[in-house]
Amino acid sequence: MDDNEVARVPAAVAEALRSDVLAVHIHPGDAVTEAAVAARFGISRPTARIAIDQLVRAGLLRREANRGARVPTLSRPDIVDLYDNRALVEGAALSALATRGSVPPDAILHNRALATAPDDAPFAADDIAFHRALVTAQSSPA
Repeated sequence: MDDNEVARVPAAVAEALRSDVLAVHIHPGDAVTEAAVAARFGISRPTARIAIDQLVRAGLLRREANRGARVPTLSRPDIVDLYDNRALVEGAALSALATRGSVPPDAILHNRALATAPDDAPFAADDIAFHRALVTAQSSPA
């Protein structure tokens, strides 16, 4: 196995766990242990630790002393902070898009998915993709 393959395994595991957190298959407050991740994906504990550490660095998991990693439970101030910052970034993106008169096709696709989804459908992935499409459609100087 070459170095690229070695790096891809933890990244793939981290992505699967990330999807589970965003879809709330792993709930706020739930522990994400190396042993459980290793067993679920058929990998070694050190590989599981690397995947978990990637999510800790991304802020999707938090490490607690003697308790391992957990999905954080967001407080009201955490949520207000997230939405305030999101509004700043997305407001600037929407302003620039309005000036250019264009809408990113990916934003339309994900917005349509959000609008037509049943009320009880998990929406996090399409919501994130919609907002990411707005921001990444911005041109930037090379």
